[in-house]
This record gives sequence, C-alpha cells and structure tokens, in this order.
Amino acid sequence: MVAVVEDLSGNGTFVNDSLVGRNKRRELKEGDELAILEEARFVFRYPLKRSTHRFHQQYQIQEQLGKGHFASVYLCVEKSSGIRHAVKKFEKRTGPGEKSKIDGLQQEIAVLMGISHPALLCLKDTFDEEDGVYLVLELATEGELFNWIVMKQKLSEAETRKIFIQLFQAVKYLHERSIVHRDIKPENILLTDKELHVKLADFGLAKIIGEESFTTTLCGTPSYVAPEILENSNHRRYTRAVDVWSLGVVLYICLCGFPPFSDELYSTENPYTLSQQIKQGRFDYPSPYWDSVGDPALDLIDRMLTVDVESRITIDECLEHPWTTKGGVINPNDSTDGLTGAIANLDFSKRKMKRERTMLSTINEVKVTRVLPTGEGQAPLKVFEKNGSQYKGSTNMLKEKDKVEEARPAEKRDPREFVEMGGKGDQTLFDDV
Repeated sequence: MVAVVEDLSGNGTFVNDSLVGRNKRRELKEGDELAILEEARFVFRYPLKRSTHRFHQQYQIQEQLGKGHFASVYLCVEKSSGIRHAVKKFEKRTGPGEKSKIDGLQQEIAVLMGISHPALLCLKDTFDEEDGVYLVLELATEGELFNWIVMKQKLSEAETRKIFIQLFQAVKYLHERSIVHRDIKPENILLTDKELHVKLADFGLAKIIGEESFTTTLCGTPSYVAPEILENSNHRRYTRAVDVWSLGVVLYICLCGFPPFSDELYSTENPYTLSQQIKQGRFDYPSPYWDSVGDPALDLIDRMLTVDVESRITIDECLEHPWTTKGGVINPNDSTDGLTGAIANLDFSKRKMKRERTMLSTINEVKVTRVLPTGEGQAPLKVFEKNGSQYKGSTNMLKEKDKVEEARPAEKRDPREFVEMGGKGDQTLFDDV
C-alpha cells in the first residue's frame, strides 16, 4: 500500500517541515517526519517486508496504449484475477520543470484516491517505484467520445441525453466535494461499452478548492475554456461554473458535430477571434445542422454558455432541466418562469442563420484497426487509428505531431492571442504560458 496523509487540522500538519495544507493530501515516503506544531513529531516507516517492485509482482504489462507529454499508458493484466486494466506510468526525471510535474502528479493521485463514482474513471491502485509512479486505472474499451462523434458525424438527442445524464451526475459528485475538473472535453470522456456508458477521465488539471476559494491558474483547452478563464490574470476568478461551460461546449458538439466557437468563423463580416467569441458568448445554431434539434436543447445550451457566471445554470439545474428529465418534451402547464417562458425569450435569429461549418468528421479521420481480447467477463479493447496515428481506446493522449489544424484558420489572428491560448490543435495550456 502507499501511505497518504491528509491535513484535517486547524493549526497545520507538516511533513519534513513543509506544510501540507488544510484538506490537502501528500504521499508519504520512507523516513518522512510528520509534525503537528511543536506538540508531536513522528517518523514514518513502511513495513520491513515491503516489496521492492510491487507493481511487477501484481501486474504484467502487455503492450503500450499511448504516450503523452508526462506519462505513457499501457495495457496490463492483474496476475491474481486475469482482469485487464490501463496503467499510467510517470517516469522519474530531474531537471527544469520536473517539480511542477511531480506536484501535478501528486494532485492527480490525491483526487483519484478520493473519488468513487460510476461515471468517473477511478484509480484502482498506485505504486511508487524506483523507475516511476504507476497509476492503475479502469479500462475504457470503446475509446473516446471524440472518436464516436467523428465516426458518426454527430449524435442523436437520445444518445446525447444518455451520455449527459451520466456526465451531469459525475460533475455534481465532484462539485459536491469541492473538486473542479477544469479540462472537460470529448477526448477526456471515455466510453466503456456500446450502450454509451461513459467515464469522465484525466484529472491532471483538477483542482481541490475551498468553499470560498477561487482558482486562478490559466489552464484547460482553448475551444472549451470558459470566458472567465481568459480574463487578465489580475481579474481572473472562476469556480465550479467553468465545468458547466465546458459541458455546454461538448453538448453543442455532440448535437451538431462542430464546436460553437472556432477560428473558421473569423471573417470581414464577423471580425471576432476565438478568444473574443468566447468572452462575448458569440455563437449560433446555423441551419441546416440544427434544424432537427428541439428548442429545449437550445435553451439548455444557452443557459450553460452564459458569459455571466452568476447567471450561468448550475450542475443541479442542468439535471433538473426538462431536456434532461423529460426527454425534451415541454409541458404547456409549466410556469412561465420555467422552460416555456425561457423558450419564448430565445433569440431565434441564432437558429435561422444559414452558415456552412466544418464538421469535426471532415478534418479528422478515425477508424478501428483491430480488436484486442481483454479476458473473461471484459469487453474486447478497440484499437483506433486517428489521423494516421495508431492508438488505443483506453487512452486520450495524442502526440503533438498528430494533432490536426482546422481547415480554414484565421489569417489575421493576433499573435499575442495565439501565445495566450495555444494553437488550433487544442493543446493544453500550462501555468507557464
């Protein structure tokens, strides 16, 4: 087992004279000294019979599933049960920037260890070995939601609703525990079967916040970040509401097959950059793509993509919205303050506009190249090829060189905005940008 200390004290808990921080966790290593003020000091020791490489004793790595900036993902099998899992291995390195990676890893472990929900990709086990840190995760055999959108062009309202009921419940679970995911996107939503059961994954950017706290780090993926994240650092304040915005962007994409905000929308008649579109909440429901989608879905998206944080719908309200609970059927007896009243106030010029948009399926190519057996009682693992790069269904990591730019990027994009937000391949924005 790996020992983790959680600071629940009012006066502070210290490990090697370094403050852990209220409600924060830290993994303990052999010989670490724990102190509570000057009242008590302890030296932590693992049992003498502790294995030198416990991961390899319990699991056997079968093949690599993907490789990212900070970690490699492998398919592994538990020797005692024969059950397959995904394992994320973080190499231990020294050098510039390595401390921030280790801090991020400790944060991810802390978050994963504290959660258990059917729609969250939970941590099964963790191993701190000499050659790296191993995180054993559930295996999502059907791959990313992104793949499904590209292969099907878009999803039906019924399919989308089934997925989003799960996502709303998962995010509600996180928010009730003061956890903000901060990087919700189709690549981080994994499918476990063909019945569209999903797992929200990758808590590498998740942040545990206090009830009155705000997180101010510029992070996330450009097309999905909330407008408050793009404010100047001195004024940047955001809370759980950023996850609702990102879910609104994903909901929009599922129903039509392209994002609401995009560099391709920049033109002489519409001279707004990606950043400006997000900050001003400039998006529409162009024909013919949205003609078959009901008004309740548009109402929910409008409420989720509301720039004013105080007016933005909460995750609880998302779960109670008629599109979620009633399958999009409007009851004429509902209060005029409810959905019927809101739809009466919808800006239908957003829907009537005819505009050609580039589908994600047009600029991405995804196909299943082979299927791997995973053992008795487990669904086979699909191996995907995305844009000419082969990778597997249980990982959402794509090499930088394989990322695809949009077909018509804006020629007049301000270089400073590019530096602040990243490129059009949706690179993750890090603290040091």
